[in-house]
Amino acid sequence: MSPLHEDEPIYFLNGKYIPASKATISLLDLGLMRGVSVFEYLRTYGAHPFYLKAHLERFEKSVSYMGLKLPLPLSEIAKVINALLEKNTYEEYGIKLLLTGGVEGRQNFGIIIFPYEPYPETHFTEGVRLKSMTFQRPLPYCKSTHYFPALLNLSKAEDVFEILYLTENKQLLECSTSNIFLVKENHLITPAKHILKGITRNIILDLARADFIIEERDVNYDELFSCDDVFITATNKEVMPIVNVDGISIAKETVGNATKKLQQLFSQILTHTSV
Repeated sequence: MSPLHEDEPIYFLNGKYIPASKATISLLDLGLMRGVSVFEYLRTYGAHPFYLKAHLERFEKSVSYMGLKLPLPLSEIAKVINALLEKNTYEEYGIKLLLTGGVEGRQNFGIIIFPYEPYPETHFTEGVRLKSMTFQRPLPYCKSTHYFPALLNLSKAEDVFEILYLTENKQLLECSTSNIFLVKENHLITPAKHILKGITRNIILDLARADFIIEERDVNYDELFSCDDVFITATNKEVMPIVNVDGISIAKETVGNATKKLQQLFSQILTHTSV
């Protein structure tokens, strides 16, 4: 989607609203030098940030896990986000908060607004493929900017959408930017430990309780290939079916009924919420 005007985007950095080209930080920033940085990502539906309160609360937790200080009260951050939505005119918005360790104890806090670009519809109707790797994110409960292992492995893989992280003993963890679910009969199964529990993950668990038996537990890699459905969830992926992992087909590479049902349930809440 393209902006409704050709003006330069307006960002927020360290208390000021500034053009994107002016939003700069020092090369000595600890976020660059030592990876001391956290972020949060959310999107809008129309002009409304989706589950803003939940995203801000997760951002606060990430800041604490990283040993940083919250730059503004959450209520003030919400006001800044709403101000940025007014200063930038897109059809749909992606919103990214970034907090870095800064230089000599002076943190840098920025909020970036950009046009939201949805994935192709075929990703949701035909499914996508994963590749696994043995890796557990440091500070898994923190939304840090440490994504290099997944990016490196994706660059070496063809026709792969996401990297699936496994423990040394081949237990599922999470994907590089999403959570993973398995469906077997009427059981909805998802890893519970050493992962970042996503906002969309929590929404799906709540939506599913009336129709599925929920199992948050250790999940073995081999279970992927004996289940009825596999899907991933994330802010920008909603409920996205998985039809192949490591070149092995899942459920004959068809999108299962459980996934379709949860996609429908998720789409229904979009028409009833503006938070």
